[in-house]
Amino acid sequence: SNLRPEGPKALATRKREREPLANKPHVRDSRETVSLVCVMSDVPRSFRLLEELERAEKGQVDGTISYGLDQEDDVNLVHWVASIMDRNGDLHSLKLECSPEYPQRPPKVYFSPRIENKHVMADGQVSTSFWMIKDWNASYSIEKLLKAIRDNIVLGRRM
Repeated sequence: SNLRPEGPKALATRKREREPLANKPHVRDSRETVSLVCVMSDVPRSFRLLEELERAEKGQVDGTISYGLDQEDDVNLVHWVASIMDRNGDLHSLKLECSPEYPQRPPKVYFSPRIENKHVMADGQVSTSFWMIKDWNASYSIEKLLKAIRDNIVLGRRM
């Protein structure tokens, strides 16, 4: 079987598929167990990313950074875009990819277009040697990562 995280629409469909079984407590459907495992493993990531998205959309983040989903209909919350303002008021655009392992694993971050910096690889990706990515902790957030990138890469402060 193909186990993968499900978005909100798929969850509602799966719930409807199970409803007839609710009237027969002695009958157990194997689909119910499999989908429950998928849903439970996905809940922390989805809730966490939805919280982060809500903070960004309500403007509850630092005024020099902004971020949100690249496509509004990205139910898996994978592709994000961000902007970081430098000292001159110029905006630097970034793309982020949050894998199914987020927040246990950091998102991949790309400058688009690439900027010249020792922590930015030829394809624009922020290097895994960047301190916050290298020492990633599941308590970190997209906002905290963007602030570290702003401070260390865009503004050139040392950490």
